[in-house]
Amino acid sequence: MKDYHNYIDLAEYIYDIDNASKHKIEHTVNQAKITVPLRFNYQTDEWGGLLYYDQDFGLDVGFRMPFVKQGFGNNGYSIYRRNGTRSGEWAAYWNWGQTPEEGYLHPSIINPDGTLKPGYKIKTTRGDYDSSQIRIGSGRGVFNSGGALNLTFGYPFEFNFYIERDIQADMVMRELELIDTETGEVIESFKREVDSLDPFNTNKQKIIRTNSNPRNASTLSRDKTYRVKAKYQFISFEEGAFDISKPELMKPEQRELSTEVIPNDLDVHYSYDDHVFIDGVFDQSHKELSIDKPYIELKNLEYATFEWEYKVPDTAKKYVKIAGVIPNTFAQKEKDTINTNNWAAIFGRLEPTDIGMHKNVRLINNNNEAMRTYRKGEPLRLIFPVEHVLGERIVGTDPAKNPKVIINVEVEDKEGNIVHQERIQTPELLHSKEKIDMPITKPFTTESDKITACATIDPIHRELGYNDDSRNDKICVTFKASGVDIGMAAPVELYRGGQRVKFFEPNKSHTVQFNVKHFLGDEAVGLDAAKNPKVKINIKVMDANKRLLFDQTVQTNQILNPSATIKMPMSKSFTTETGMIRACATIDPIHAELGYNSNPTNDTICANFMMVKNYTIRDLRAYPQSIHFGKNESQVKQNVTLNFTVINESSDEHGGNLPSSPIVEIKHGNQIVWRSSVSISPGQSRKMSVTIPNRILRPGDNVFSVEVNPDRTILEFKPGVSNPYADNKATTSIRGVEY
Repeated sequence: MKDYHNYIDLAEYIYDIDNASKHKIEHTVNQAKITVPLRFNYQTDEWGGLLYYDQDFGLDVGFRMPFVKQGFGNNGYSIYRRNGTRSGEWAAYWNWGQTPEEGYLHPSIINPDGTLKPGYKIKTTRGDYDSSQIRIGSGRGVFNSGGALNLTFGYPFEFNFYIERDIQADMVMRELELIDTETGEVIESFKREVDSLDPFNTNKQKIIRTNSNPRNASTLSRDKTYRVKAKYQFISFEEGAFDISKPELMKPEQRELSTEVIPNDLDVHYSYDDHVFIDGVFDQSHKELSIDKPYIELKNLEYATFEWEYKVPDTAKKYVKIAGVIPNTFAQKEKDTINTNNWAAIFGRLEPTDIGMHKNVRLINNNNEAMRTYRKGEPLRLIFPVEHVLGERIVGTDPAKNPKVIINVEVEDKEGNIVHQERIQTPELLHSKEKIDMPITKPFTTESDKITACATIDPIHRELGYNDDSRNDKICVTFKASGVDIGMAAPVELYRGGQRVKFFEPNKSHTVQFNVKHFLGDEAVGLDAAKNPKVKINIKVMDANKRLLFDQTVQTNQILNPSATIKMPMSKSFTTETGMIRACATIDPIHAELGYNSNPTNDTICANFMMVKNYTIRDLRAYPQSIHFGKNESQVKQNVTLNFTVINESSDEHGGNLPSSPIVEIKHGNQIVWRSSVSISPGQSRKMSVTIPNRILRPGDNVFSVEVNPDRTILEFKPGVSNPYADNKATTSIRGVEY
């Protein structure tokens, strides 16, 4: 048994290839049953991981369904008309590596409901159909549990059964070599060794070759001329068997045996690309005459040697097979009995060339600016880059055989409607490792909330051998119509005397300044006085009494670029006798009206500025600290003295004196028992002792508290403190101890 495709090892189809116990042959008089453990070969990515319908193409088939490996079968689909009907069997098939542009039903054009993306001509078992006319399965739930999908694994074996007979003579193809003429190195080789005592036993013959798989063969250059050498041998036992490794022991009658064939020539065949993988399919053939014995009959054990030049033709794209076959003239003379050892084949792999779409797709607005978002109704254009991914060949050197890069562009809106289609060709050559921008598309407009822009390398480049890998041929980018947004940005800045300050000082002149940021979109603000004016904001400042100090509109003279922040002009000056102001600014409505401010939530900012003022009660102590009750006593009257410190942490930034007289209040439980204003200057503290007469004390804790500014009539502010009133109150207790 041998693999019909001699470029793939049988072990890739069968488990335990070297374990004869795992393979059974049962036979009767005229039948044979062969049982072998077959492999299922699934497609993997470049890292060896399996590829799946759901994970890699977003098609939920109910479980992890893989794909048949390229060259080992195909993936099938049940085909229906677009309306979900059909009569009889109808299918489409796809092998890994085939593209929808070539007419194959690639999973990338399958929608989750089984319909197909438009714009493709698909090959089916009933002929070619437009993808908009057909679907997979009959309707909803088509992919449940892998429905309408099929995996077919191919096992192209050939079983040869031979009738034993006495073989007297045979021609054996012994060698075939491909040689680099510049280095003299043999880069691909095929050699067939025979048993010296049993040379006609093909089971004892051994093939030694550099490669049996074209995908692993040496890389050939299109610019080189190579030399091919071949050799076949005549072996005859017509006058008795002998050890062919010892020709000196041949008898004269054995030595004189000849082929009786003139001339000694060789059938040479060339196959390219897909034909390399199919036995007996050749693209070119010719005969070569022996260079050492062209017109001499070969004697027993003699070789005929062949040598010729070879250059890869321009039409070859990926693979080369060179085969040498002993011509039938020897068999006609009964000098070539075995037809399975009269051939030799070597392979070559051409340096691949691959181009692909690059990810740096740009959306261009009417001002020739690259944008991440767009405005509805605005003329839009696209730039798609293409890169030379692999190989050294320049793309675009011949209009017919190697045209300059062509891409097909299609733009769909949110509903899947095509809003723009265009075929674009660059005027430039694409060199190795280079990236070029394709010509910009023609303008188009849309009112959709979203567009998806796709570009695909034209199939002509793959057909002509200049685009090896279709996986990078298509790119799709989605853009959203979110317009432009600007907004107020922190910090709000307070100035006094031209210097930025942190705190407000009553009765002195101040100004405020605001910042505006470009939050969203790719278009600058301020490019046109009427249609896109420079940024305006409306400022309002109020004091602690909620009195409006001023209302002002300011406009910058700067252009606000995407993601940038600008300072707006300074406000006019203001003052108030209160210790606090609130400054607010809002983006002027004109920007939203003209489409340059899409999000109102960041349009306003406010900040409070205050004079630093904070009161604190510390070191509170009650005397007596505890009392003891007599027998049968439940309460006593007692004078209570409270010692504490009042602190005024207030100050202005320049160290001025700000006199202050806050209220201090003492409570026994929830009852106010003392209240008075206390004069204390900013930055000072005052120790106080207050005696409260005749307080009724009971067993347990008798709670007393002291609080400054209890009514909050004085506004307090302390930088970095969220609640400046938290330290205004202190609490203590006198412990009543029962008898």
